[in-house]
Amino acid sequence: MEPILKYVALLTKKFGPGEDQKHGYPGHPEIELALLRLYDQTGDSSHLELAKYFLEERGNPKGQSGKHFYDIEAEERGERENERPVPWPSNRNFS
Repeated sequence: MEPILKYVALLTKKFGPGEDQKHGYPGHPEIELALLRLYDQTGDSSHLELAKYFLEERGNPKGQSGKHFYDIEAEERGERENERPVPWPSNRNFS
């Protein structure tokens, strides 16, 4: 249980409504179910609060700074809106 508790503590530190936290959520909704099960096992209300925060933020189209969380993440990676990654190298002669 110790490794998962450390991981959840990191998530709690990184994500939330605080000024120094990311106003978003991890990519897959299974995290909320896992947090609820963890709360059931530990009784630690921070697990319940984090699950609640993720659920509420998942449905928030404005998120942080008036932008959706995934748009902010894309900007941080340097992506432009509607830009598609090129999955293959440019046309070069490989022979």
